[in-house]
Parts: sequence; structure tokens; C-alpha cells
Amino acid sequence: MFKEHDQLLAVEDEMILWRYMDFSKFVNMLTTDCIWFNRIDKFEDKYECTYPSANKIKRKEIYGDTTPIPQEIYDAIEGYGKNRLFVSCFHCNEYESSAMWKIYSKDAGVAIKTTAKRLKDCFNNEERDIEITKVCYIDFNKDFMPEGNVFYWGMHKRQSFEYEKEVRCFFLNQDTIIDVPGVYITVDFAKLVEEIYISPDAPSYMQFTVENLLKRFGYNIPVIKSQLYELNR
Repeated sequence: MFKEHDQLLAVEDEMILWRYMDFSKFVNMLTTDCIWFNRIDKFEDKYECTYPSANKIKRKEIYGDTTPIPQEIYDAIEGYGKNRLFVSCFHCNEYESSAMWKIYSKDAGVAIKTTAKRLKDCFNNEERDIEITKVCYIDFNKDFMPEGNVFYWGMHKRQSFEYEKEVRCFFLNQDTIIDVPGVYITVDFAKLVEEIYISPDAPSYMQFTVENLLKRFGYNIPVIKSQLYELNR
């Protein structure tokens, strides 16, 4: 279930969140009551779960003249995080995002709209601890990333990705390492999803298809065909 963490950035309950996906991923979420958590080193960005180059330069300034930790130790800590930290991402925005539609959902995509409160509550049936945080975008060449907590890697990304406006859910696997690309985490679909949006580029029958799927599984959730590119005059 959701677990508060005092070293992560707070996510206000009223915050509006989106998860953009293709139709097959939506069907998978609907039929399994699970969402996918990607292992952090399996993302396209190879800087995930790495210390910024600025950290190596600024450690003496930050820590003073204490006995320096060998670089091999920092490398080992990175390796620990890469094997054990799993991440699921949501987009924070009051409105739809044209960029998110194009990047994550293709022509027949679907987006679920929710709130941070719903996201926190949807993990109540999950035994494993799930932490949630906003992402902080920094300059890896200039900014020092805090050290001492594996979650810091997941909550810091390069400024080039600032357009993603991410809120991230974390699962830290502290058991035996399993070489898998990700894990499924149980959610309460009805608690998570407030509304479902159909891509503005999707064919007209998509809304009818999604509505019928929801009825088949006993959900009464509004389905909205995006009018992002339609003239309103």
C-alpha cells in the first residue's frame, strides 16, 4: 500500500495526474487490476539511476574534509539501485498534453485521468510498500543530487525531460535480485480511474469499444473522446 516517505517530494491530494498508453496496455490494466513498474535501468534514458557528474566534483565541498568514499563504493551503490528500484510514471497536468499523446499513445491511445489522492488510495490492496513523489529536474553538469537514499535516483532527472512533469511511484525490491524488466503491482482500478480519455487521433469507434469493455467488467467510468484538435467556434 501507499507509504509516506519524509525524504520524498510531497504530492498534494488534489493534483491532477494522467497516464497515457496504447490500447493494449489499457486492456491489460483493466483486465488484471495491475499497473506495470519498470525497472529503473530499463528506461530509454541511460542516466536513470546514476549520479550526476557534478556530484563527483562537489563532494568535497558538500562533505568537507571527512574521509572520502572510494568511487568503487558509489559505483556499487548505483548497481544496487539499478537492480532493485522499480518505477511507474504519471504526468502531472491540469489539462491534456499534446506531447504525451504523441509520445506514449500513438493513434489509438487511451489516457486515464486521476488525482494524487486516488493514486495513493488505489494501492490499498497491495501488500508491498509503494512510495510516491514528484520528480525534480536538474542540470547533471552543475547540480548536486542528494545522496544516501536509493529513492533520490528515481526522483531526479535531467532537465531535458522536464516536459514530462512526472509524478513517480516507487517499489524497492529488497529481497533476492530477480533479473526481470519490471513487475506488476496490484491496484484498485475503480479507485484509480476518474475519467478515461480517447486519443484525438483515434477512430470514432474507439469510444464505443472502451465503453463496452468497461461495462463488461462492471465499471461506470466516464469515457471522453478528446477534442484537442477540433475547432471550437
